[in-house]
Amino acid sequence: MNKRQEDNLAFLFSRMTWPSLMVRERACTSIAELLIDKKHASKTMEYLKNWAKSQQLESVVVFALLALIRAKMLCLAFELPTLTVMLEMIDKPSALSYLLFKELGYNKTPKLDWSSICLPDSPKDFVPSNFFQKYCTNYLPPIYETHARHIEQKYGIPFYKHWAFEWKTILENIDRKPSSEPLHFWGRQEYEHYEAIDFLLSEVYRSAYLRTLAWTVAQNVFREENATYLAIETCPIDPSLWRIRSQPKPQWWPTTGQSDGVIDTVASDIWQQVGNLWNENQKPENYWIIAQATGRVYQAGSIYDLTIKGVFQACRGKNKPDLEEILREACCRITYVAKSAGLDGYIGREPLDKFVKTIDDWDVLSVACQVWPYTTPRWQSRRLKRGVWVPAPFLASSAFKMGCMSESLNVFEGEDIIAKWQDWNWNLREKNSANLTPSTGEYLLVDRAMIERFTEKEKYRFCWICQLTQYYREHSHQEYKTYCYTREYGTSNIIIR
Repeated sequence: MNKRQEDNLAFLFSRMTWPSLMVRERACTSIAELLIDKKHASKTMEYLKNWAKSQQLESVVVFALLALIRAKMLCLAFELPTLTVMLEMIDKPSALSYLLFKELGYNKTPKLDWSSICLPDSPKDFVPSNFFQKYCTNYLPPIYETHARHIEQKYGIPFYKHWAFEWKTILENIDRKPSSEPLHFWGRQEYEHYEAIDFLLSEVYRSAYLRTLAWTVAQNVFREENATYLAIETCPIDPSLWRIRSQPKPQWWPTTGQSDGVIDTVASDIWQQVGNLWNENQKPENYWIIAQATGRVYQAGSIYDLTIKGVFQACRGKNKPDLEEILREACCRITYVAKSAGLDGYIGREPLDKFVKTIDDWDVLSVACQVWPYTTPRWQSRRLKRGVWVPAPFLASSAFKMGCMSESLNVFEGEDIIAKWQDWNWNLREKNSANLTPSTGEYLLVDRAMIERFTEKEKYRFCWICQLTQYYREHSHQEYKTYCYTREYGTSNIIIR
């Protein structure tokens, strides 16, 4: 490897720890592309091994494993290193790295020696520093601290204290002093700021957390599967969702050109297109029905976001509910049985009564439910903000099976695909304006026959409740004001139940 090649690889690998998480994901994918390129594979693999060996943090060394997972994803013929080589690469093992070894297919990976990857009990007189306590939820999502406090209460062990002790020890070992200065790099919440970001201290907090999970197992307080379950949350990407390529904005998605006149015509243009889209969806020859969709429809002076929520509706009286209340109340999040570290898995059938919401004189059920991966895919935070959606479990005869493909998340009943979830980008950037939704979208298509079977059997109507959200400000230094407009399509006031 000549000096120029080494410098280029050094630059690329440095982006794996760049603050912007979008850059990290792109860097990891670029490394994977080099690994499957015969011209660059050997040199890139050698650099990857050395890079991994040099990492001092458990939450960072797994990025090397993710690059290999991505390479295997891009090319099934990609040949992975031997297990012996892999074990030598990962000098800072953890419950997460062990799980990713399994994801790569290394089924004979030796069991972790939990006591060797954590410190023994913290000294009795040790007290978590003020900095650790003050900035824990700045450098990490609050869920980490929530888990730590819950474990302390449930198991009666000093989890939070030991976490702080591991954190202090890591900082001493890497010769770094804690500072809050990097937090200013993110930007201000009400103005332009990075969509998702991590710092060295974020990884120190996260690595100390992984070590503390190992400590709970070494202390015979936690079972290995409990520690692994919480470790999955520290993974920056969902291996299954990563397979799905974000698409361009679909042609049928409502959009409009610049509104140059004194009167803003964006909203009326969008509503006209939504009406046309509803009519198109009612045509019997269309195999798929839009059951759920959200996304950006306009971005210029004002920004507009559209939500299409498919619901089953039954009227049993004259009192019509507020449409915004339906959007708030007829929502659900479901769990699934995972068959890997990613989103692939099964959703069991659940009873209808569990999902019915009675609002005034309407009974409503959401056609789609949000499914939350066990990972927290911060490298693709847009998917966290829009959500991943699947058909509601009461629609299943027995169970749904989820499988992530290159184009979509497919939902199966038996051997048949009965739903497809996809997402798309529209001029997505590293930075976001204020705290607005990202410039992306997603939609769930459901088999028309399944919808029609349910409505006929249960005496419901399929309809849409739609909301157009406008974000507006006159000057860039001002906060955005939010205006919401709702409409319904396909509902009925005829009492049928």
